[in-house]
Amino acid sequence: MNCQDISSVLDERDITSLGDAERDDVASHLHECGDCASEWAVQQRLAAAAIPPMPVALTKQCRMLVAAQRNSGADTQGGRRRSSRLFLIGTLAAMAAAAALLGMAWKNSGEAPGSASAAVQASSAQSVAVPATAPVTASSAATAPAPVESTKKVEAVSDSPRFTVRVLPLQDRTTDEPSRRATIAFYAAMLDGLRKVPGVTLVTAETVGPEIPPGEYQLTVTGSGPLQGNWNARMMVKASVPVSGDEQGQRATVPYLFQYSSVAYPLCTGSLVDHPVTGCSDPEGGAADQIEQMRLVAFPADPSFRRALKARLLDRALAPQLRSKALDNLRVARAVVVPGASAPRLTQEQPNIDADIVRGAVDLAVTAPSAEMRAQVWRALRGARMPELVQPLIDASKLEADDAVRLEAVGTLARDYAQDPKARVVLESLAGGDALELVRMVASRAVSGEKAWTGYLTAHLQDESLPDMRRIEALMYTASSGNETGQLLAVLDAKAVDALSAIVPRALAAQDYAAAGADRLRSLIRVLATTNQPATVSLLASTLNVSSDPQIRRMAVTGLARHLDDDRARETLEEVAAHDADPQLREAAKVRQPQLVTPPPGT
Repeated sequence: MNCQDISSVLDERDITSLGDAERDDVASHLHECGDCASEWAVQQRLAAAAIPPMPVALTKQCRMLVAAQRNSGADTQGGRRRSSRLFLIGTLAAMAAAAALLGMAWKNSGEAPGSASAAVQASSAQSVAVPATAPVTASSAATAPAPVESTKKVEAVSDSPRFTVRVLPLQDRTTDEPSRRATIAFYAAMLDGLRKVPGVTLVTAETVGPEIPPGEYQLTVTGSGPLQGNWNARMMVKASVPVSGDEQGQRATVPYLFQYSSVAYPLCTGSLVDHPVTGCSDPEGGAADQIEQMRLVAFPADPSFRRALKARLLDRALAPQLRSKALDNLRVARAVVVPGASAPRLTQEQPNIDADIVRGAVDLAVTAPSAEMRAQVWRALRGARMPELVQPLIDASKLEADDAVRLEAVGTLARDYAQDPKARVVLESLAGGDALELVRMVASRAVSGEKAWTGYLTAHLQDESLPDMRRIEALMYTASSGNETGQLLAVLDAKAVDALSAIVPRALAAQDYAAAGADRLRSLIRVLATTNQPATVSLLASTLNVSSDPQIRRMAVTGLARHLDDDRARETLEEVAAHDADPQLREAAKVRQPQLVTPPPGT
């Protein structure tokens, strides 16, 4: 295809209904022509937009407008055709806005709104659980709310569940005034947020009985700050829940643990010596986030809350970060109790994905300005296994300009749709000839099986002619893909960890990686910290000494604590506990080896 062919397709065809051969021709041209690639991206965004049905009268007016445009005589040259297409895109956007306004007018006038009313209702549902994000000041909550017996009930929308949350007094274990104020602010925001949850009867009480009544959730909030300014909150929710699928009506008492930390890497580290507590943490926003997690994981499933999240995902007026967070929340697994061999057991239940969520996610994957976010969307959709995702993933694997994003799209296509005929043809093509080696191997894994993939991981790691990041890129990809820790640990034998004990510290020292590479490297180090090979301690100690990343250094300390029988592990932890510049890391090292710091008398 040439530029004129692309222009004709954009003007006269539905780009979502092109055949496979045409898509391949388009992809080939777009890789060579930046102008056509830009126009194609605009058309993709337009095709992904949800446009409400137009009223009949407006439809007739639009047809008259198009007829007038034709009668005025259209130049068939490529330049004129392109200008006409951009004009029509603007016209369509204006018509979509007009149709939406008419839909709202119908809603307000009481006439039959059709599908427009659904959009208005979804927009309203969005305000059900909007988290507070304003930072709290140190003086905003000087004392904790009095824990007296009181109740506050929020009326539920039609299908919101009704239940009780009984909140016990704040357990304040902080050791300094700034941490105490932040913890009190967090607790107050938690109470205020729970009062706004539809269907909740909030009870604050001094004590609870030995039995938890059905429909009640008991919440204990514990705040701590062992080092000045470094506070955190621990929330324990207990409930008596039915055992899923049990015909006898059996119930089980289940504890759910939630934690919030004041440290939000990379925005804030250290203690009050470096940052004021309210400058590096947000108690109100943290409380709102934790309430959302409770509603997703522990509290009864609320269809209205799920609709609100879906509305956020579909709302193009929202910031992409908020839409992405809504997608992540829609994918959070719920905790459920199921019958076990001898006693009920706790497991996870993946939420259903419907066509609206797929549409919103694909739109975000196409329109998000950040390549990292687009990659995250394709990764978040793993496990959804919706047929509607096959074609968007195929398109992304061919047309996405950013290699990291394209890799995630291929990874999701390979994991979930390798048996789909169209997907398999594309995977075979990618495995045979894609320009990016890692894309070829991910596709080949789906086509040929695990043996070739495992061999690739091992061979690349041991190939000393390659740069360090190339040697470990496939390992980092596997570590960050989720649910592959067992497969990765099988590859990380003594020889592999020995090689990594030299490669990882060099890579950290060179910092020769982008933001996405840093996240993947953290994922690999998290897995390496769980290994038990001869070179594991050496790897972790060197990583601790070389890295300035607080997350990576905490992983290294946690990993070293698993090897207290090793002299170098003990010595490294003692050195960190006594002299490290990071006060949090010093405390973490002390907690993990207290018996080694002061030996018992007589030893």
